[in-house]
Amino acid sequence: MANAAALARAAEELEAAASPSRPPTRRARRAPRPGPDPRHGPRRQPLEIYWGQAQDHSALGTPYGNRFVTGTPAGEDLGLGHVVLPVPDIEAALDFYENLLGFQLRDSMKLPPQAVPTATEQRDFHWMHFLSPNRRHHSLGLYPGALPPGIVHFMVELETLDDVGRGLDRMQEAGVPIASSLGRHTNDRMVSFYAQAPGGFQVEYGWDGLVVDPATWAAKEITADSFWGHRWNG
Repeated sequence: MANAAALARAAEELEAAASPSRPPTRRARRAPRPGPDPRHGPRRQPLEIYWGQAQDHSALGTPYGNRFVTGTPAGEDLGLGHVVLPVPDIEAALDFYENLLGFQLRDSMKLPPQAVPTATEQRDFHWMHFLSPNRRHHSLGLYPGALPPGIVHFMVELETLDDVGRGLDRMQEAGVPIASSLGRHTNDRMVSFYAQAPGGFQVEYGWDGLVVDPATWAAKEITADSFWGHRWNG
């Protein structure tokens, strides 16, 4: 949020909407400085709303020399990447993130019943939605089913395709299961692969993600996950 007043207003709006929440920590209430204000979204997934981010401006040194994309060349923040969450009540989750938190719906996709074995009710198809509060095509994906880890996957974006390829080599050399082969997605144009992480969820390692103009973007239905590749369990 922009400042403490905006954070307080956001807390009031969430409480008015009957979203379960808890107040800032005792230390944050006492101190006249930025503090965390955790909130809970659908399915009791913790959601932190904050202001006054403290930044470390030193260069990031990674073991392999790769760099991650968290902003645009113009300095606009794109965040970590994206996360896909399991939300059995997809309508409530979409309403929460789009109408209460102000995320923009970017795309939606129909999933066949076999792709959502943990759906609360069986239908001819189930909607999956992609949203974002910034210019990254999507920072959040909503999967219409339940998964025990509480997360489907998270994505990090690399600066070069070679960084992605080298990461794939390292995963294979280390014996990490590759959940999906290299491919390019239709919605965010990301070239990526998926690795099975400890804990029962996946990590998407990608490059060349789509950055959009929220003022002119029109939400669409995509009818295929990828242009090519992304062979699951591949």
